[in-house]
Parts: sequence; C-alpha cells; structure tokens
Amino acid sequence: MFRSVAAFLRHQYSLSYSPTAGAKDGKFHKVKVELVAPDGGPLSIVDQKGKKQKYQVYAREGYQAPKAASATELSFQF
Repeated sequence: MFRSVAAFLRHQYSLSYSPTAGAKDGKFHKVKVELVAPDGGPLSIVDQKGKKQKYQVYAREGYQAPKAASATELSFQF
C-alpha cells in the first residue's frame, strides 16, 4: 500500500492558471483541463515496454473571480 501511495505522489504535476483578462466580476468561471498530444489529438501514454498506461486528471471545475471594489467602497477605505 505504501509503495502505491509513494508512486502516486511521485507522478503528480501541479499547474496554475491566471486569466489574461483578469475579470473582476465576482462570477464563477469554468476551467477545462485535458491532456492532448502535440498534434491536438487524444494523448496516449505508453510505458517502456510499449504498454498503454491509464491516467487520471484531477482538477477543479473552475474559480470564483474576485469582485471589483466599487467607488463607494473605495471612498470609505483609509
């Protein structure tokens, strides 16, 4: 059991995302994460012996954008 957990942890990647538009609308924005081959097709992962390997993507469904401060809120801040 310990070896499978250790192997799982060794084969992880962390990604970060920053929207280019930087919307401050307070809305939920969906994000789609998928693995694709360099040609844009489905990604196929094989081990050293040529055997296809399964993979699983764990990702959030999206993010909550911050809400922009209104002029009224800004005037009361010191």
